Amino acid sequence: MACLPGVGFDLALHPPTSNRSLRAWDAADEYLLRHCIEDSLLSSGGPALVVNDEHGALALGLVRNGWAGSVTSWNDSWLAHQSLAANASRGGLDPTSIRALASTAAPASGPEHAGAHEAQASSTSWALVLIKVPKTLALLEDQLVRLRPHLSTSSTVVGAGMVKHVHRSTLGLFERCLGPTTTSLARKKARLIHPMLDIELEPMVDPPHPSDRIEENGVRLVEFAGIFAQGRLDVGTRFLLDHLPRPTGGADVVDLGCGNGILGITLARNALADGRPLGSVHFTDVSHHAVASARASWARNEGFGSEGTAVAGAVAFSVADGLVETASDSADLILNNPPFHEQQRLGDDTVWRMFTHAHRVLRTNGRLRVVANRHLGHHVKLRKIFGQCAVVASNNKFVVLEAVRSE
Repeated sequence: MACLPGVGFDLALHPPTSNRSLRAWDAADEYLLRHCIEDSLLSSGGPALVVNDEHGALALGLVRNGWAGSVTSWNDSWLAHQSLAANASRGGLDPTSIRALASTAAPASGPEHAGAHEAQASSTSWALVLIKVPKTLALLEDQLVRLRPHLSTSSTVVGAGMVKHVHRSTLGLFERCLGPTTTSLARKKARLIHPMLDIELEPMVDPPHPSDRIEENGVRLVEFAGIFAQGRLDVGTRFLLDHLPRPTGGADVVDLGCGNGILGITLARNALADGRPLGSVHFTDVSHHAVASARASWARNEGFGSEGTAVAGAVAFSVADGLVETASDSADLILNNPPFHEQQRLGDDTVWRMFTHAHRVLRTNGRLRVVANRHLGHHVKLRKIFGQCAVVASNNKFVVLEAVRSE
């Protein structure tokens, strides 16, 4: 844990990490919060929106420094809002005092925000908007386009990011979506972004996402902004698609870290072609946009033409930290292409949680099939958790592993 100047209490990573060098804020958070305090941006009051606040540092900084108005956190990560709530409680604040808004909801400042990707303007514009630059330009573009109808010339918008993440293309997006944009001098390798709303600028009528595409195996995909491997099939997923298992009829399957849902969709289609429809399919991911993509992609492929029903029971979609909310002994097969990064940091805590949850959720003789880079050594983790691990297939870069719950 570490204390961010301007917050006044320690912020912790959530879930906890074994990497003690990581902290729940960065120099861009500190720069942005100091700017708000030193430039008296906190004295005006009104509704404030914080975008992509990874662990709540900015939202909590506003509250702790006397922002006279409501504060809303708009984020694609389910874990980010869990971390915000945990850090608020740690500092003696009411977690519900900061509204958590999923990326699939319109960024309206009033209570009417509840529709998915609505472009309807709110009756009240945001007084202050703080934006941490996300890791993908597609997500930033989506956010800026959808945010613009909820801004006015009296709105103050300030962006922030580490210098390595703030490029000319980043500034160009702010200019195309909002208006003239300037940047600050760098401080501790962080930079601020200052856009001004140009009311004469012709806004985009609709966000560029979600987008549709068809993979070479015939699966139709719908992808929301910022999801993993957007617009392409990553090589790890492609390798696992070539080595999907053939479950027995009625099997309950989980697509863990589902992204656009291609693994679960393809497995269900294969099961239908084999004449062995699945019992159920559960798509889960920490990203709201990923789960929305999987849901929309399933709808595009549901029924798989005139061949019949691929799933006899339920098809479920959930935004969560892995399988933490999934019942024990409820699955026969789990498919997983685990993340190589945890948000923008290297680490394997997420992988350990995924594998441990999978062992709990699988029934006896249930299987976890995983694809990963060879050098990550996931076979060691699986052997520690499951007691054994088999290599299904491998090439010079990736390996497909399978672990079976024996008891």
